[in-house]
Amino acid sequence: MIPEERFKKILSLMEINGSITVDELKSRLYVSEATARRDLAELSKRGLIVRFSGGALPVTVNSPAVKASRQHPAPAPISEKAIELIKKGGLIFIGASALTLSMSQLLASSHAFSALTVVTNSMKIADTLCNDIAHVHCTGGRYLPGQSIFVGRQAADYVEHFRYDQCFISCDGLSFDGFVTHWGDERLTVEQAAVNRSHECILLCGRDEVGVTASNSILPLHKVHTIVTDAPEKIPKNYPGTIISVSDNIRADADI
Repeated sequence: MIPEERFKKILSLMEINGSITVDELKSRLYVSEATARRDLAELSKRGLIVRFSGGALPVTVNSPAVKASRQHPAPAPISEKAIELIKKGGLIFIGASALTLSMSQLLASSHAFSALTVVTNSMKIADTLCNDIAHVHCTGGRYLPGQSIFVGRQAADYVEHFRYDQCFISCDGLSFDGFVTHWGDERLTVEQAAVNRSHECILLCGRDEVGVTASNSILPLHKVHTIVTDAPEKIPKNYPGTIISVSDNIRADADI
């Protein structure tokens, strides 16, 4: 089946079911996990779907239940653990992803972080935080309506105006040879700028992403200071930083 035929089939399945997961695509379309993820990345780039960790929702879904799950997803355990790392009153960058949006919703509901300053390239994250966090900056730049994010050189230039205590990013793949990767290239420039201007880089990475090599590398893993994950046993053994497990609170420390 050629890519365009798969895209039509994916959109048709999502219209019927309200959502689709990578595992469902593998079994229904008889494709590899890498192909399923690439297809979702391309449909997201075209503005036809909204991705979440492990799957996607269609932009055009009208079901109230689907709308609610898109706008107010249940907090992810990785996101709950990540906010414990935030330095109160600090300046942080939050990149665009389903996990970081979940983290932002938790931040907005906690008075403990009201003194934060947050910079983001995500309209959804900025909108979530704007009434509850002291200072929220949205980068501007080239806007991708399907993903509600700003990308490109202008967005990266805005990011580079600040020095961050911490930056929080996610990924589409964390390869076993030690690279943080995305399927699309839209977010690369912005997130690379944030990492370069941050004292500490924190990666939120789910089990589905560990061991996946997406097509575009954000940065080598050794530049990440801390990984928050539900699959600590799958992180490359030579990773020199801190691994925080959401399942058993194991924490392994090392210097970068």
